Amino acid sequence: MSQFLTGIDSKIYDLTKYDVLLSSYNVCIVFFYANDNLTDSFMPSQELEDAYYKTVLQFPLLAGQIKKKGGGTLQVVVDKSDLNLPGYRESQSDTHFSDIKSADFNPTAWPSDLAPVGNTAYPDRNTGVIKLLNTHVVRLKDNSGIIISFNTNHVATDAFGSLEFFNQWAAETRALVTGVHAEKVSYCFDREAIQKHLPSKRLPLDDTTFRAYTIKSRIADWLLGLSPNSRAKLLNYLGNRNPTRGHLFRISREKFDHLHSRVLECMPPGVRLTSNDLLSAIAYKVHGQAKLDADAANIGWLGRLTNRSVNAKGEHGLSVACDLRGLLGMSDTNYIGNPLFTAIVNNQMSHAEQPITPQTLAEIGAQVRRSLSNVSPPFIGSFIDFVDSDSFKAGSLIASGMKSALITLTSNITRAKLYHADFGSGVQAFSTVCPNYRAVQYIILPAPPPSKDILVNFTASASEMEFILKNEFWRDITTLVY
Repeated sequence: MSQFLTGIDSKIYDLTKYDVLLSSYNVCIVFFYANDNLTDSFMPSQELEDAYYKTVLQFPLLAGQIKKKGGGTLQVVVDKSDLNLPGYRESQSDTHFSDIKSADFNPTAWPSDLAPVGNTAYPDRNTGVIKLLNTHVVRLKDNSGIIISFNTNHVATDAFGSLEFFNQWAAETRALVTGVHAEKVSYCFDREAIQKHLPSKRLPLDDTTFRAYTIKSRIADWLLGLSPNSRAKLLNYLGNRNPTRGHLFRISREKFDHLHSRVLECMPPGVRLTSNDLLSAIAYKVHGQAKLDADAANIGWLGRLTNRSVNAKGEHGLSVACDLRGLLGMSDTNYIGNPLFTAIVNNQMSHAEQPITPQTLAEIGAQVRRSLSNVSPPFIGSFIDFVDSDSFKAGSLIASGMKSALITLTSNITRAKLYHADFGSGVQAFSTVCPNYRAVQYIILPAPPPSKDILVNFTASASEMEFILKNEFWRDITTLVY
């Protein structure tokens, strides 16, 4: 800690309008490590903590405070004399790793106080400031393993950046344990750096994207005009009044590949269908049906009599999150931020009245592919120009959600380094997200290697989840993990 306090420098990091929207949420990931050989030297406490603060020195942004700035934006202020110290603590549990593993890592087997923060940001109870990094290390009974609840505020970075920190922390710990220096890595925190990777050519935004990013709402603008603390408190209050429910599901590779082949046969000629396209289409159809079923149930016997059709009104939006690093040739820059874009598909809720078949999945999959195919470097250049302009307000994205009858947001992190962090005793036995993650309804995760199966964390309203669990198509292609 002393090395961290003396080594960090004061600095101000300007953020984007897009970051303002993300500042209300945390990226929450949970990692499980097994001490298979039951060695006393397994992930030693002092080295873990020392390496943690060594890594924060390489990610100084995470020791700053979120401050409002003119023009509807935010900045992170790192003040050496008034640091927003990242949360870090280690505790001991009476639960054995074998008990958690035998329960398929079900959250009911986790220590009750595992997560130091929720998925919605909230001011720290001791400092009154929203922390940008919060970590809880739980050492399991008989030193049989460790669980790490790792949480970063989304204003600082996305899942990619969070995992860059986590993997570097592992490398620094391993270095302290072995005495071999960790490879030095340089990270980029400058939001303006993305400008250097934009082409000179521009392509106009498509109508769907333009409409979604230009909808006006006084309520949304008011919400984002609040201080970060006030907005966090309000969103937590609203979230508690409208609880959601999340579950983790497994899709076997064999079943998915079989379905993929059948859907491909129904695609328009020459149009490809990626795994992500199909997974997004599945989420959209299942979530839409659950919404109509839940609404029908809420109006009693009339809803049951008329099935889904009574409430098939309004639009259902599908937002597919895209990481722009690869498209802009930024993969080697170690850019820590939120270079994100959401490709949007809109249909009338009546689409959910149709059964889920290879044909109906192909129709949505083709729309997803068409929307994602637009996302080229010239298109991204126009998007960044627009977001940076005076005419864009981050509240438009909230307004777009308020206008829709239902929004399904998907995020695919199957290519993220979720099984790469070796603290000196091997990589993760299991990695997942907090199950009830209201910010993103459908998170696609890799299964632990060597499995090629797909994991999906699905979050929805309690009433919708009841019907997701009953959905015949969903039950056929997935297995409930927890």
